[in-house]
Amino acid sequence: SADEEYDLREFDGYTMATDELESGIGLPWKLRLRLSDETGRGMQVHSRMSEEYLGVRPGMSAVGVLLSTSREFGELAGMTDFCVMEEVDG
Repeated sequence: SADEEYDLREFDGYTMATDELESGIGLPWKLRLRLSDETGRGMQVHSRMSEEYLGVRPGMSAVGVLLSTSREFGELAGMTDFCVMEEVDG
């Protein structure tokens, strides 16, 4: 189902060129990241799976460029980019 989550370790050796889901049904594997800030606000980001994402682990810090129509950022209007840091917070 769409809510099912897989451990990223199951994708060791994954490449976009050999994506078995895409070759089987025409849709590539997707990656869903859940991000939250210090105040508890959160969002999800969905992206096509890529080899570069195999090192992403729970607890890693991320920064992003978020867009809002208000200065208070009470409601997001979009996101242009994000970067996941190499180290895990601890």
